[in-house]
Amino acid sequence: MKINVRKAKIEEADKLIDIYRKEGIDVNEDNLTKNVKRDFSNIDKDRIIWFTEIDEKVVGVIQLIFKKDEQNKANVKDVAMIHHLRVAKEQEGLGVASELNKTVENTAKEKGIKGLMLEVEKGNKKAIKIYEHWGYKYLREGKNPKEIVLFKNLR
Repeated sequence: MKINVRKAKIEEADKLIDIYRKEGIDVNEDNLTKNVKRDFSNIDKDRIIWFTEIDEKVVGVIQLIFKKDEQNKANVKDVAMIHHLRVAKEQEGLGVASELNKTVENTAKEKGIKGLMLEVEKGNKKAIKIYEHWGYKYLREGKNPKEIVLFKNLR
């Protein structure tokens, strides 16, 4: 089994929407479609999106956001934000998320980013444990009271 990480294309938004649907994530379908299509329309403007494939089937996704705005507080010169790390349940434990994380960290370092931050739901203990294993540490409570912000220094 070979894990392939590749940059997503603007026209591939439906592949991320399919991952959400398969995972049964409880979100408003219209908002999901609108938000994902917005994210994909910003590829190469303020973000890079990668897909992970196994046997040419998309099984994971991650975004690296550079643009500074009120929502993510990322600053292109210093800090970037990881967003929407998702792996299909049937592929968990195969190293898909680790490959995505390595790709994001290497790209961030190449672009001179000094730190990465992300938001994660407080109740998602499994994800928090993985992020901590990768070197992320608690930074602060999130804007959403159900989330916390984690940070990793890349220096």
